Amino acid sequence: MTTPRRTGGALFWKRPHTERRHFKFCVMFKNFGVQGVIVLAQLLLVQSFAVADSPIGPGDTRPVEIRLGTQLYNIPRNYLMAYSKPTPRNTHASFTLYVLLPELSPRTAATAAALNLPGWHDQLRALVEYGSSPRPRKDLLKFYLGLANVSQDDFELVGGRYKKYYLEHNSPHEIFTADTPNGMFLFTCNRASDFNTHITPYCTVMENIGANVGIHYSFGRDHLLEALEIDQKLRRLLTSFVEK
Repeated sequence: MTTPRRTGGALFWKRPHTERRHFKFCVMFKNFGVQGVIVLAQLLLVQSFAVADSPIGPGDTRPVEIRLGTQLYNIPRNYLMAYSKPTPRNTHASFTLYVLLPELSPRTAATAAALNLPGWHDQLRALVEYGSSPRPRKDLLKFYLGLANVSQDDFELVGGRYKKYYLEHNSPHEIFTADTPNGMFLFTCNRASDFNTHITPYCTVMENIGANVGIHYSFGRDHLLEALEIDQKLRRLLTSFVEK
């Protein structure tokens, strides 16, 4: 029997924690400086993260082999913020990408300064997790709108393709949806007024990308009109890492 738990403001369905996941925090932020502490704090707001074997440096392209269920990924180290190895019973594993928009560029000498900036600008962080399944997007929209007592017909069209729902007294404050050939695309955003001058607003996507595999990624709110393109680029990037 499964039980619901909240992660990052949305419901995920997971097995009860009969097995504790013991993660060690890595020192991958050694090269991040003071800003890295801020990035670390932002990461912890979304999800627990796990270990990397050693610190990464700009341009470190040594491949890291990561198994999610039956799928094997080979990811250059400079794309990774953190990762975890499968649990003894192979019920959980994860990795976190940290890249720069618009091309999802990894950490190099040219991108390091932009990736180190505090807050959300052109950065994108994506947690890919085996053993975690976000709720279907239609169910998630119904859940959020129900809490705020907002009708599905009460939206504003933004950018010619996104339906924007405004939830004045609830978090997230903004929900965006778009119709695609693969069904509804959904992401949430926070307003600039929700943050102090040190943290910039961001948007978040949570969806299934495979059997028992969920993805949870965030990017700066300034890129919200590019959300569909970002999603497509991210999926192509993940596919490129899969061992052929």
